[in-house]
Amino acid sequence: MATLSKANMVTGNTITAADVTQLVDAFTAGGGYSVSISGSVTGSATSASFATTASYSETATSASYVNIISDQDVSVLSAPPLPQDLKLVAGSVQLNAGTATTGTYGALAGKAIGVNAFGGVSYFDGAVTGAQGVELAIDATGSIVVTEVGGASDDKVSFLIAYF
Repeated sequence: MATLSKANMVTGNTITAADVTQLVDAFTAGGGYSVSISGSVTGSATSASFATTASYSETATSASYVNIISDQDVSVLSAPPLPQDLKLVAGSVQLNAGTATTGTYGALAGKAIGVNAFGGVSYFDGAVTGAQGVELAIDATGSIVVTEVGGASDDKVSFLIAYF
C-alpha cells in the first residue's frame, strides 16, 4: 500500500497537483492507499470491514467481535423486535456424570431460558452415544446448569447464552 505524504505541505511551498491527487485517490479508491482514521466519522458508508459502533447495517456476512448490540430491529419468527441491549455469555464446562453447574454470572440472576435468555449447548467432541440431548437452565443465583438427557458422560460442553 502507498503511504500518503504531507512532506511538501509546509509553509512557503506550493501545493502541487500530485499532492492533491494522492488525497483524491486515497478517498476514491483510485490508488493503492490504506486510510487510517482516528476520532469519529459522520455520514454514511456502503461498506465497512470494522466498526466499534454502528447504528445500522443493511447486511452482515460475519462478525468476529461484537461489543454491544443495541436497539435491535430483528424479528425472530413472529416475535416483536428486541428493544433492549442484547448481551452474550459463552464458555465451557466439564460434565460430571452428565451434569455441571458453572460459577455465578450475576447478570443472569433472575433470567430464565426461553423468557429473557436464550441459549444452546454443544459437545466439544460430538454427541455422546446414549445421550438424547442436553438441557440448559439458569438457576436463581445466575449459574448455568447443563444436564445431559439420557446420559451420564464426563464430556466437555460449550454453551452460549444471549440475554436481555
